[in-house]
Amino acid sequence: MTATGGVTCVASLDGHKDVVWSVAWSPPGDLLASCSSDRTIRIWAHERDGRWLCVAVLDSAHRRTVRSVAWSPDATMLASGGFDGLVCIWQRDTDEDATEYRCVATLEGHDNEVKSVAWCATSDSPLLATCSRDKSVWIWELVDDGDFECVSVLQGHTQDVKLVKWAPAQTMLVSASYDDTLRVWAEDEDDWFCVSVLKGHTSTVWSCDFIDRRGERMASCSDDRTVIIWHNPAYADLPSEAQWTQVQVIAGCHDRPIMSLSWRPGSSAFATSGADDKICFYAGGDAGDDDDKDDAGRYRVRGCIEHAHEGEINVVCWSPAGDMLASAGDDHTVRLWAASPIDT
Repeated sequence: MTATGGVTCVASLDGHKDVVWSVAWSPPGDLLASCSSDRTIRIWAHERDGRWLCVAVLDSAHRRTVRSVAWSPDATMLASGGFDGLVCIWQRDTDEDATEYRCVATLEGHDNEVKSVAWCATSDSPLLATCSRDKSVWIWELVDDGDFECVSVLQGHTQDVKLVKWAPAQTMLVSASYDDTLRVWAEDEDDWFCVSVLKGHTSTVWSCDFIDRRGERMASCSDDRTVIIWHNPAYADLPSEAQWTQVQVIAGCHDRPIMSLSWRPGSSAFATSGADDKICFYAGGDAGDDDDKDDAGRYRVRGCIEHAHEGEINVVCWSPAGDMLASAGDDHTVRLWAASPIDT
């Protein structure tokens, strides 16, 4: 394991007994959730002495692999999705010092494995998106005292849907699929519909993320070992009229499928992880830079960590402050990487 580009491994969190699939930072950045094929969710807390400790193990709800976890925008709820087809909503006990979490709702509807869960940070009422091997995307709304209602079932993908991701500044959703495409979904008068189908990858699209705070640029990664940068200059006006275009393909960074991609908040940078045990870091130029007009705004690899885990790295996730990167993989561990301050 070799640190690069101002990124250093500061902790290796052990406890899971099987593959770790997903990690999620709480919005304040003081808690990290991880989930695994061992059917558990672990909550890790940053102690005053700098250590990260497991403060809770959630093992009372899922009967099979827990594939995805996500904190609600107000940090009061944690959603999890599993191969048992269930979506579970967890809440921490009201006692300030308590480390117990209870499953307060179980959302049923998917006909197969749930692959991803994601909360919307921009909607008036809490929205949760889920996707599944059943080829569908569901949108759930919190309607009253912990009760969730499915407000839309989005059909269109022809294969397993791997991931759902909300836009940072608009109520717009992107889904990534085994059918090699991404779909962009928007709402109009409570009706959800597909705005765009993004084609460019030649194999499964594993992950995507918006890579600026306005949501005008998005990056996706694939089994085809490429990263594609997409741009929608009109995004800030009307999500329902989004016209995403492919502006760059980045290849040659990973030797095997690229499993995960995460934007570093407050920057033009993002990270990817792959089945080659590698984490790569990318940064973009200023689109208004007159010094290099031909390459203005293009993304380049700034560094890599070889052998970051002992096996495939299923997920990378930047903290809300952009000062820490979490990674997890087939070696049953979660690793935390401290990053140099963002240049401003």
